[in-house]
Amino acid sequence: MNKKSALLYFILTLILFLGLWFRLKGISTNHSFWSDEAFVSSFSQDIITGKTSWIKGASMVGYQPLQIVVTAFSFMIFGISEFSARLPTVLFGVIGIFFAFLVAKKLSNWSGGLLAAFLMAFSQLNLSHATQAKPYVVLQTLFLVQIYLLIKLIDKKKLSALVMLFITTCIVYFFHSLAVLFWISFGITLIVTYFLNLKKLIQKPLIVLGILLSIVLVMYFFGIFKELIILFKPLNGRFLFAYSNTVFLKNIFLRQYGIFLIPAILSFLMIDKKYRGLIAGIICYIFVLLFMWNFRSYSHNMRYLMTFFGFIFVFFGVFLGKITDLLYLKFQSASWRTNLKLIPILVLITIYISSYKIVCTPQNYYSPNLDLYGDVQNADYKSMYEWIEKKYGNDINKIAIFNDLIDSERFYLQRNSNAYFIKGIKKPYLHGINNIMIYATLSDFLKQKARYQSGILIIEDWESFLPEDIKQYAKKNLRLEYRVEKMTVGGERDIWPLEVRSWGMN
Repeated sequence: MNKKSALLYFILTLILFLGLWFRLKGISTNHSFWSDEAFVSSFSQDIITGKTSWIKGASMVGYQPLQIVVTAFSFMIFGISEFSARLPTVLFGVIGIFFAFLVAKKLSNWSGGLLAAFLMAFSQLNLSHATQAKPYVVLQTLFLVQIYLLIKLIDKKKLSALVMLFITTCIVYFFHSLAVLFWISFGITLIVTYFLNLKKLIQKPLIVLGILLSIVLVMYFFGIFKELIILFKPLNGRFLFAYSNTVFLKNIFLRQYGIFLIPAILSFLMIDKKYRGLIAGIICYIFVLLFMWNFRSYSHNMRYLMTFFGFIFVFFGVFLGKITDLLYLKFQSASWRTNLKLIPILVLITIYISSYKIVCTPQNYYSPNLDLYGDVQNADYKSMYEWIEKKYGNDINKIAIFNDLIDSERFYLQRNSNAYFIKGIKKPYLHGINNIMIYATLSDFLKQKARYQSGILIIEDWESFLPEDIKQYAKKNLRLEYRVEKMTVGGERDIWPLEVRSWGMN
């Protein structure tokens, strides 16, 4: 290995090490789960504490069973804590940095690979999601793994690469059912790349029948038919275009990330023609993902687009790497052309100095709300439930507790609420997990309150699921026992107040 290669490997190793350090720092304080983290982790906790079996626990959240299993294994090894629940995501995030380098290097050069790895490692958005006990960074990493394996398949045409592709695409689905879209990039890439071979296969009907049957079985097993029905069924009385999140889409991708997105898209024009099938697969995947997010989802949460952000960072590196190569070839006679190889590194340094969309020093907490306010309601549930258990002690089971969501309570409080109140439901119904009734109206709240001599109401003091009239009644008529504005590690934008109000207490 020459000195230049040794230096490049050192830089890559340094980026990976720092990426790991930044992420571990971000989970080191065991700060509170937000509701989605707590809900999924609660089933992992049930598995480890013997309250349920591995199979039943993993199946409680049907769209992400492997997330529950992986979290349970982490609990088993490192103990039950927020740190342990978030650690697998941290590790997947570091693996994602490495595969970002591999993909960008393969499609451009070393400099492009290092730039892609740098953006993946220190992106504020990536750091915030890689320090949560949620599977979206896992999807981002495995999407890059899929792209890398597709490149290997195109280059080497080995059956082993195809098998690994199939296994990866199967596994990622069990982390989150949103990964069903990975079959698009997988399938389109194969069809476009091996189109001529497919024309020959048509002459062999038995093989074609076997392939079609396999495709149908895969689509059935992974619920692709169900997803197609969801895609095309009317929502809100509208066909296809049920919602519109276009204003958020333009703000995020043009105003905030346009400097990375536009070069990433332009890189498609510069990549070798043999990868045209890969580019077609990625484009089709991105189109469906953005269409679903923009027009078919009532929620415009950025976490659903983490795979797209992975694409942006990696192909931005590819673009700079390819630009470098083109300029290097154009100025063959220039004595200074070797310096052109430093262009991506200079861009890397510029981004670091400007701190644009990246984090320069490790933090105890990386806010997921810097790009889109309110994307994650990072309230300090942990402190609130610790206060409740300390305040009421052995009497905790003697008082009534009213809440809106089961999520955070299920992990932090060793009992269920007596009733839940969620706005927008048409009539009361029984919760499918803990068999407690859910109501929606103030009159129902007053009826349930009258059943108990004393109790508390937990209020998420923002536009939450708790009906507003119940919240206002409580603020006027129930005594304030406790209020926490935000987590101690949270920034100024992450203020999510929680209140505990009581009736019938001495």
